[in-house]
Amino acid sequence: GKNQGLSEEMVKRYGAKINIPSDFKIVLDAEEDHGLYWLRKDTKVGAFSMAFRVYDYTGPEMLTNEAAKTRFDSFGKFVSSKEANTYILINDVDLPMLSFDRSISDNYTKEWRGIWEMENDFMGGPFISYAIVNEKEAKLLSIDAFVFSPGVRKRDIMQQIDRVAKTIVW
Repeated sequence: GKNQGLSEEMVKRYGAKINIPSDFKIVLDAEEDHGLYWLRKDTKVGAFSMAFRVYDYTGPEMLTNEAAKTRFDSFGKFVSSKEANTYILINDVDLPMLSFDRSISDNYTKEWRGIWEMENDFMGGPFISYAIVNEKEAKLLSIDAFVFSPGVRKRDIMQQIDRVAKTIVW
């Protein structure tokens, strides 16, 4: 099912329609950080997160691998474990971060996939990030999604998150 309240909040906040599943909950609402809205679904096998932010679009330099990594890592400071001084960041040393050109909702979109890890703890998993460009409004909508699900195959989980992100109409 669809979480009507969260889906309506996305329209108010970003002017974007997206079908947020009913089992996602708000983890963090940090308006001062580019309208950061972090949603998470907790299950028996792990946690699935999606973070949304909007930026003023200044040009193609915002669509580089380094810019994507900077956005993801800046969000990562909000994610920690029970250990002290932990946060998540992209690990593009052990597995290269892949990028693809896409179109979502008739907007040019850059997609990145790779792995994240927890600094100062033993956690990690896959991520997918999107930068959707709305040239008419000169805005960039950033969606960062990641999974923590130790010992479980993550392909199906990542496909579910991917499908949710691609329901966006902006």
